[in-house]
Amino acid sequence: MAIIATSSGNSQNFEPIEAGSYVARCYSMVHMGTIEENILGAVKKLNKVRITWELPNELKVIKEENGEQPQVISKEFTLSLHEKATLRSFLKNWRGQDFTEEEAKEFDVTKLIGAPCMLNITHKAKKDESGVYAEIGAVSRLPKGLECPSAIRRAT
Repeated sequence: MAIIATSSGNSQNFEPIEAGSYVARCYSMVHMGTIEENILGAVKKLNKVRITWELPNELKVIKEENGEQPQVISKEFTLSLHEKATLRSFLKNWRGQDFTEEEAKEFDVTKLIGAPCMLNITHKAKKDESGVYAEIGAVSRLPKGLECPSAIRRAT
């Protein structure tokens, strides 16, 4: 499959996912590798991962040839389970429990592919003030009795 870059940019006008709570299923985990980021004026090298969820109850036609597909949302994390790490806090909420010291030493995040959850999506203003974008504000386990539909997208 070709990956084609153009000089015209992205001509599609994507609307952000409406703010609210959604049943979701993790379907993709991409290890982005080591990336340099400027944090409080200091350049740091961080090992990053991008986790993506599908919202199986929120179907939308994005490309006519694909028909209706679930909307997706992703979040990037530093690949760390340090007690103060954002990923650890996020996974604690998703799992409904913190990691033991032993679990935190080494946890394969790819085991989360296929796992359901409840995502709270919020809107944040774009830096250029041209609108808003959707971001994950919180995650939790699915409430008792609530089921997540079967996966629609192929897990990667």
